[in-house]
Amino acid sequence: MMEQEERLDYLIGYLQKHGSALRLPEAKTLEEKKTYFRALMNVWEVQPLTEEFLNIQDRYLQEELKSKPVRKMQDLIPVQKNLFVWQGDITLLAADAVVNAANKSLLGCFLPLHKCIDNAVHSFAGL
Repeated sequence: MMEQEERLDYLIGYLQKHGSALRLPEAKTLEEKKTYFRALMNVWEVQPLTEEFLNIQDRYLQEELKSKPVRKMQDLIPVQKNLFVWQGDITLLAADAVVNAANKSLLGCFLPLHKCIDNAVHSFAGL
C-alpha cells in the first residue's frame, strides 16, 4: 500500500511526464513536493487522465483532507429557510459542487501557485 509521500511522488511524476512544461527546482522536502504538485495542477491543460492517476489522486487528496476542519451544512445557521451565508475558505466547505467566478475566456487560471479561487479549488478537489 502506498504511503502519502509515495502517492505525491507518483502524481508529480505523472504530470511531469504527461504534458506539463512547468519545471521547478527539484522538490526535496514534503512541503516543497506539495507546492510543486499544486503548481503542476494549476497549469495542467485538460486531457484524459488514467484511472490509476485519478484513484491515487483521490486517495492522496482524501488523506490530506482528514487533517483539515471541514464545515458541513448542519454546522451552518440559515439566514432564512434554505439560505445560508458562509464566509471562509471555500475548500473547507463540504459541498457537492462549487460555482467558480469565470473570466471572459471561461477558462481557469493557469498561473502556478496564484492565490485565486480557481487554483484553490483545483488544488484541493483535483484535476
